[in-house]
Amino acid sequence: MKAILISVLLTFSLLLTSCGDSNGPHIGHPIGPFVFTVGQTSDNLFSFKGSDTGSILPVSSAVTGHAPSAVVMQHFDISRMNLYVTDAASNNVVVLSLDPESGMAGGTGITVPVGSNPIALGLRGAFGTVSANGPVDMGALYVLNQGSNNISGFQITDTSGHMTAVPGSPFATQANPQAFAIVSGGTLPANITTFIYVANGALGSISGFKANADGSLTEVAGSPFAVGANISALTGRLGGTILLASDAGNNHVLGFKISDTGALTPFPGSPFPAGSQPGAIIFAFNDFVYVANRAGNSVSAYKFDFNSSTLTPVPGSPFPVGTSPVAMGTTRPLQLYVANQGSSDMTAFTIDPNTGILTRVAGSPFHLPVAPNAIQTLFVMNVD
Repeated sequence: MKAILISVLLTFSLLLTSCGDSNGPHIGHPIGPFVFTVGQTSDNLFSFKGSDTGSILPVSSAVTGHAPSAVVMQHFDISRMNLYVTDAASNNVVVLSLDPESGMAGGTGITVPVGSNPIALGLRGAFGTVSANGPVDMGALYVLNQGSNNISGFQITDTSGHMTAVPGSPFATQANPQAFAIVSGGTLPANITTFIYVANGALGSISGFKANADGSLTEVAGSPFAVGANISALTGRLGGTILLASDAGNNHVLGFKISDTGALTPFPGSPFPAGSQPGAIIFAFNDFVYVANRAGNSVSAYKFDFNSSTLTPVPGSPFPVGTSPVAMGTTRPLQLYVANQGSSDMTAFTIDPNTGILTRVAGSPFHLPVAPNAIQTLFVMNVD
């Protein structure tokens, strides 16, 4: 069986796993699409069911801690998935189990303390290494704590979501970190490494850390890297050699190549113009890049060219959305969702596969029960 999974936390990931089929592939029953959202004015995670057209309908809610600020999904196989939620007021991470058929999340009773005001989280080895006896490497969870200026790190120990702190956790960051990105890859198969990059906001820099085999973090030589005025968001490209950053102070998007040591080298044409106060940024289908302009109430769109390391604006960009867009995600490869904190709604688009042009979905924007901080999306197409 092959399972193609599309799932996003402020980034775009694609997983392909297989176990063979002598009769040739055929399309099986899809899982999702689903959209999950959290916001700090409600102590709940909300689930929505997507559709072929891109419209969404509410499914259920699940209780979290106080003031949930971020959510990420871990996928073990097509039947075992967990959601991890940071609670900015409770200073913890709550683990929710996910029913991939219904999209409903439920409590597991697993809660771990982290630092002060956790605002973001991400996974290393999010999908694990699976053997005949089940997952043998379930990866690590990292949490960015804005209030205590550090990163909490945990090894995930089972499919229920239990975890233990990695050696040396927590790891100090610069003051008032704004966001981070976990990027795994390398220029050669022998050089595959996981790096964590932290956006240092008004300090105008990016800090880099190498994730070691035991999950501990070591700061990269030369870090922090001075790059702009106000670094508000980061994303990495699948393959791990490209990092993009939003510079809200200069209204730019910055591009970097990642060396095998974790050092950052700016693209020759960087920076690239963006809208007003660019924030959340993602790679989507066919290397299209989308940036949420928080003060501009719009999304800037670009085509990324790997060979030349350039970002070329998509015709018609920027595209209007709701008030204060703060997060984005994709479900099917050609559906983009934008979470608007100021207007408490979700703007949905279809992506033109050739041009990257965004077309608003009928009925969009869709009302949300809470002003969103973050979204997580899920779509799995089984190929048997």
